[in-house]
Amino acid sequence: MIADEEGFLRPLVEEDACSGCALCEKTCPPLTGRASDKRANPNVFAGWHKDPEIRAKSSSGGAFSALAQSILADGGVVVGAAFSEKNEVAHICIEHPGDLDRLRRSKYVQSRIDGTFQATRTFLEQGRRVLFVGTPCQIAGLTSYLDDDPDTLFTVDFICHGVPSPELFRCYLEWLENRFGQSLDAFNFRDKRQGWQNVMASVRVGDGKQSLLKGPLNSYYHGFVAGVSLRPSCYECRHMNYPRPSDLTLGDFWGIGEVEPFPFPEQTTRGISLLLANSEKGDSLLHKAAPKLVLVERTREEAQRRNIHLQRPAKRPAARDTFYGKVAQSGFAGVETVLRLPLKRRAVQWVKENIHPDVVKRLRRMAR
Repeated sequence: MIADEEGFLRPLVEEDACSGCALCEKTCPPLTGRASDKRANPNVFAGWHKDPEIRAKSSSGGAFSALAQSILADGGVVVGAAFSEKNEVAHICIEHPGDLDRLRRSKYVQSRIDGTFQATRTFLEQGRRVLFVGTPCQIAGLTSYLDDDPDTLFTVDFICHGVPSPELFRCYLEWLENRFGQSLDAFNFRDKRQGWQNVMASVRVGDGKQSLLKGPLNSYYHGFVAGVSLRPSCYECRHMNYPRPSDLTLGDFWGIGEVEPFPFPEQTTRGISLLLANSEKGDSLLHKAAPKLVLVERTREEAQRRNIHLQRPAKRPAARDTFYGKVAQSGFAGVETVLRLPLKRRAVQWVKENIHPDVVKRLRRMAR
């Protein structure tokens, strides 16, 4: 896998070493068009981990942690995306609960798979249970590579908006280090100190201080949400609908309670996971993890209302055509102004970042 001119990882065929077996073409999901055998109408749940400390460390409700804990407790293996010491994102395999925190929290960047497909095959051949978590296309790639769906493999994807390139993220971190005047020791895309629904990144710099990234400092995330920095294939993704390629789909249950009453309104500031059980294996994994979770049945209509990418991929903005050319020319500084929100949205974002959510709710009630 090598980086293209935009920094996205792509396969390079060494033609001199190629035997012409065409196995790469036979296993590539976009080329084979293999259809998913999962449910067209998944079972839908809202859920959260019963341990408030785990929920606080998680991007939404901590459902992933409960699923992973159930696999690790049986001597299984969990595979997912983690930050390296250099703040690069790559998939790793973990076998001990103490390593689970590395796989928690969202990473809005393309993850390197490295050798985890091959490692997954080896673990399965040893008779071990494996939980593999990734983007929908990564799950489709894994199952196509294995050419099998063994009972001991449990796949989890998430509601995916798309992925920016690793090179863009590297340029962003370099730009932040220049702004802070220090190296970055850690990065968190989803800091929940101001509540689950106030999505905000944070960093820990060299002196140990943690800082929330507000306004222009969070422009990488703004560009991600606007869809201007995504991989070209993300705008044509085949996995944004049903049936999904995985046994379970996770996400944030945005807008819960807007369609029908939700009996636990106090959870809406702490994080609520959306879970779609797409297969019988998904059901069994949820059942295994249920003692650590609170699960509430909901409807697919409610799940989709605020999660548009359960229905269609992101639309390609016109600014995408020149975006990565500017990055190549001037680094992140060349696109930071492009990613700034319009004035009205900046005002709304400032309120979210600087005014406590309870105050905002009281003001809304007064306005009515």
